[in-house]
Amino acid sequence: MKDIFEFFEKQGFSTVDRSFYKAMELWEAYYTGDVDNFHSYGQYNGIKMVNRRRRSLNMAKKICEDKADLMLNEKVEWSLPHEESMDFLKDVLDKNNFQTLSNQLLERANALGTCAFVEIFNSGEIIIDYVNGKNIYPLSWEGDHITQCAFASLKHMNGEKYIYIHMHLLEDREYVIKNHLLKYEKGRLIEESVEDILGISETIYTKSPLPFFQIIKPNTANNILSPSPMGISAFSGALDILQGIDTIYDSFINEFDLGKKRIFIDSSLAQVSMGEDGTKLTPVFDTNDICFYGLSGLRESGELIKEVNMELRIEEHISALNANLSLLSAKCGLGRHFYSFEKTGLKTATEVISENSDLFRKIKKDEIILRKALMDLAKAVIYMGMHFLNKNISWKGISVYFDDSIIEDSRKIKEDALTERNAGLISDARYFEETRNMDKDTALAFTKEMNGQIKMKN
Repeated sequence: MKDIFEFFEKQGFSTVDRSFYKAMELWEAYYTGDVDNFHSYGQYNGIKMVNRRRRSLNMAKKICEDKADLMLNEKVEWSLPHEESMDFLKDVLDKNNFQTLSNQLLERANALGTCAFVEIFNSGEIIIDYVNGKNIYPLSWEGDHITQCAFASLKHMNGEKYIYIHMHLLEDREYVIKNHLLKYEKGRLIEESVEDILGISETIYTKSPLPFFQIIKPNTANNILSPSPMGISAFSGALDILQGIDTIYDSFINEFDLGKKRIFIDSSLAQVSMGEDGTKLTPVFDTNDICFYGLSGLRESGELIKEVNMELRIEEHISALNANLSLLSAKCGLGRHFYSFEKTGLKTATEVISENSDLFRKIKKDEIILRKALMDLAKAVIYMGMHFLNKNISWKGISVYFDDSIIEDSRKIKEDALTERNAGLISDARYFEETRNMDKDTALAFTKEMNGQIKMKN
């Protein structure tokens, strides 16, 4: 957004270099399947330059869709030992259409490298905002962990264009949200009153040590801008391969345009005949039939009609597509044979994924960041319920279960863990880590709480 970097500098903050947002624009172009000078390009036809359009399989979007579906689908489950807390969390998630929109956000995070959940308390309601990576501006970070962040969104009101910015800042170990409204005026950004125009307080004291935002991104080191807390696109290292796939696919379709049957006829057969009334001229052949082409001189060669059947190179194109699809899926962490192209179209692997596969390891690696984001989101929602709505709820014992049914037998894992627990081979805390997807600290706290309840009953 124009001049927004200058705005942050005036507020005393610096953010990620603006060149990184240019990289996001390039990834977005591949994601939409419309890259300048590649999908739209000029070609010289011997007389003049003509505009051409290269067809696309749009594999960048397909990669992002499949990675999101493998991780954040309808089988992902939240768990809280306290029923009232679980009911409250589920109600907030349902009201915010979380199941659908979180999957779409993860898809965009794989495309742009970074996205975020942001929790907003407004008029007694907890709202979850799903923020595009291009609208995220880190203000401070430690390693790749963002501690303070700004989020911007474009608003159109009364024929005017505004940028609404909310900055989540740490003051005395508690988060404060500072709201700003910038108006486009003669090519510049002029600050307006956010209270007068949007009815939002300029400063909101959350009194929370927890941030009301969570960053999600692929668990891959940023090799575009380092050091940086921003993630990179799931296909950022495969742009040449994506171009190769679309070049082959475009050639594959052109093969049928260029390889159509053609019948060349001597120009004498293409003469027009006089109509019955003596005035109307009628072509011997239908001018809309693109199979026929008039050609002078065929009579001299002893042929009035010559049929030409072009050879279609179907198998060569399919073989080339499959080679590039294999490179693409391997490069993006899905394994070498996740995609294939057959005569019936693009196919995606559906078999159970081996624990030794690249895809298994990549999913487990990405789950580390996603699990923490989901658990932190739940904690922020429950904190708002406790402190803003006076609900008697708690996030103790919270856990998130991902869908591992395509990867491993989850029931057997739980049975084995229970057997080891009963035999004294693993602790109660370790058992909860393995079967409830808790981190170590949460599992220890949950074990202590459960043991305390057992002692009270006895």
